[in-house]
Amino acid sequence: MLNSLKGFYLFGGRTIKIGISVFLTALFCGFFNFPIIFAVITAIVTIGHTAADSIKKAMIRFPASAIGASSVTGFYALVDKGH
Repeated sequence: MLNSLKGFYLFGGRTIKIGISVFLTALFCGFFNFPIIFAVITAIVTIGHTAADSIKKAMIRFPASAIGASSVTGFYALVDKGH
């Protein structure tokens, strides 16, 4: 058990990169009053090993996240008007 934890680093470069990207995404969305949770999930999902990988993933996954976020927002608006 201990041998398997030897190579585990809690605060490596990837963890710090994800933390910074999630913080900046949340800050940006909070500034413009956008729903923060969808942007944070998108930031976490699109992180790659390199900057080029991250950009490639973002270009593929951003439209799907935008469609999902807008549909949830639309359904929420419909349900909220009913009450």
